[in-house]
Amino acid sequence: MTKNLIVLLAAASFAQGCTTFTKTECEQIDWAQTGSRAAMQGLTLETTLKYYSRTCMDENGVIPDQSLIQRGFTQGLVYF
Repeated sequence: MTKNLIVLLAAASFAQGCTTFTKTECEQIDWAQTGSRAAMQGLTLETTLKYYSRTCMDENGVIPDQSLIQRGFTQGLVYF
């Protein structure tokens, strides 16, 4: 498989496997781990930030910690 196909499959898997979160779930998310996991799945930082902004901030009023997501994402890239 090419790297682009792997990234596409990971993104599709991420999108299909994701559900909306409750306010309590959003408040308990480990943002650094979330960013790291997204990078290891081959997702983009932009996609990850948009998803969590939509599901946590827009739907539940919980603001994702973008700096922690980015820090985790950078660390996760090492394993991708």
